[in-house]
This record gives sequence, structure tokens and C-alpha cells, in this order.
Amino acid sequence: LRADDAEEAALTVWAHVQTLLSDPEELRHQYEQGRGDPAVDVQAEHERTRLERKLAALEREKTRLLDAYQAEVIELTELAERRERLTEQGQLLRARVQEIEQQRLDRAAELRLLEGVEAFCTSMRGAMVAPAFEVKQKVLQLIVQRIVVEDHRITIAHVVPSGPIRLQPEHH
Repeated sequence: LRADDAEEAALTVWAHVQTLLSDPEELRHQYEQGRGDPAVDVQAEHERTRLERKLAALEREKTRLLDAYQAEVIELTELAERRERLTEQGQLLRARVQEIEQQRLDRAAELRLLEGVEAFCTSMRGAMVAPAFEVKQKVLQLIVQRIVVEDHRITIAHVVPSGPIRLQPEHH
């Protein structure tokens, strides 16, 4: 990488970081873009509802099997085999419901973290006005996770802390 290309890349990275830190909505947009379509949450909720209905139907089927055994329509071995299959199906469905619930909890935690983006950006605004080299360096170390420079393309992977940050020491 030639020095003038590296300098140009560094200016591009710094400009990108400044844009992100000056606009919490842009940060939120970048985050959402990386997380996918919010409609997926709605689909997962519909799936959870459908699975819970299936679980209720399985329980009703178990009850009917027991009734059939008590009415001497089926034998004990058949009752045991069919209940075992229903139990296995129920375990698979419950595992998927738990997975969907965990995804919902993870998403809720992510949304709470996004609320901290505003506080973080506010704490950074003062440091972004004509920053010294050391401040730029600290900001980049704090925000930039990875930079990939390819021919005419720069990919910047960044992270954003979820609360206010102090970059400059307090003067006493």
C-alpha cells in the first residue's frame, strides 16, 4: 500500500467515524442494517404462537389416548408407544419455542443497548471538534474493530459503546 493511498484511506476512515458519531440515527441505521429485517421478529412471534397451539394439541391428543386406553380401545403397549412419540414431538416444539424466546430476549437487550447510543454520541461530540491526534487515535481505537482495504474499497467494522465515554483527562 502506497503512503498517499494509506493517508487517503485514513482520512476516509476518520470521516466515516465522524459521521457515525455525529448522527445517532445513522448509527442506529447501520446497526439495524447489520441485524437484518425487523419483520423477522414478527415472523418468529407468529411461529411461536403456532408452536404453542401445536403443543396444546399434543396435550389434548395425549388425553384422548389415555381416554382410549381407559375405554379399552387400545392396549397399554400402544398407549406407551404413541405417548412416547407425542412426548418427543413436544420436546422438539418446546425447544424451538425456547429458542424463539431467547432470540426475543436477545433482541430486547440489543434495543436497550441502542438507547445508550445517544448518550455515547453526546459524550463524544465535544471531543470531535478539532481533535488532537491523540484524541483521534483514542476514538479510532475505541470505535474501529477492523479495517479492510481492497483495491478501491474500504470496509470498516466498528463497535459502539453503550454509554458515555470520557476521552480527555479532567483538569483539576
